[in-house]
Amino acid sequence: MANPTTFRRAARTRARKPAQQSYAALQKLETELRTKLEATRAECEALRHQREEIERQKASPLASGDVVELRSFLPPDPLNIFSRWNIPEDNHDACEVARQLAKAWEPYTAGQRSLVLGAVDAIAAAERAKRKWNPKARRGVYLRLANSASAAARLADEIGIIFPPPWQGDRTPVGDLVSRLAEYVASASDVTSGRDRDVARYRAEAQCVLLKKETPKRSGRITSALLRDLVRLATGGSVDVDESTIRRYGARSRASRTRRPRSSSPVATHWKRNWSLVVRVLRQVPDHRRDLFGKVMQDLLNSRS
Repeated sequence: MANPTTFRRAARTRARKPAQQSYAALQKLETELRTKLEATRAECEALRHQREEIERQKASPLASGDVVELRSFLPPDPLNIFSRWNIPEDNHDACEVARQLAKAWEPYTAGQRSLVLGAVDAIAAAERAKRKWNPKARRGVYLRLANSASAAARLADEIGIIFPPPWQGDRTPVGDLVSRLAEYVASASDVTSGRDRDVARYRAEAQCVLLKKETPKRSGRITSALLRDLVRLATGGSVDVDESTIRRYGARSRASRTRRPRSSSPVATHWKRNWSLVVRVLRQVPDHRRDLFGKVMQDLLNSRS
């Protein structure tokens, strides 16, 4: 027969175990609360330091507009026409255009607003390129430069026939000479054939068509008059276009954007007559640079009237 004392001890042990487990759980909970309390105190201390730093910056001389304008330290906003085109903020005409623009593109998203300014930049670049390329006023200089490029192409072609590639070893100077002649021909063809003008015009047309497609129709679109004023601001007033020109950029069909422009000028006729020779020379030097002589040639064309 079991001893009653043994039963009583076992019963007390069983009754003591839940109490011990509850006490351990309470100790664990107290530890977690202490950890969270320390973390909260650290966050409060960091916030206090940040607030003190803000108050100190407000009280410093840098907060005064008379000393330093803090906005100058911020990156420029790409959708701000004043910072985008370096326009003074006290320009009354620009302020009026900015007010009209803010009202017109109010329902637009940031991407659609970026399309508007991108179209303005493209039209401005196309108008600059169109005014820069004027063979009628400088027809003699354009034709003389094209003739010199054709002569350089004939010389490079003749040298390539006498000393065919590969130009390695002792023939390396021959390759350098042909490369320079080919680069001269490429630069002259770009400057006198209006290639930059055509590329800029095609880009402007594509930007305007994309803007017309992506902007909302129900809320209205940016008007041609507003685009005209924006182009004038983007070019610093150097380019003055009318509304019909702006509308033509957005009304070009797909065929007109891909069709090669026709021209009957003497310069165009000259290049058409010698184009096979130019292509043959440029193929001999596939890694030629097209802009090596472009700057000096453009300066020559701009200096003559």
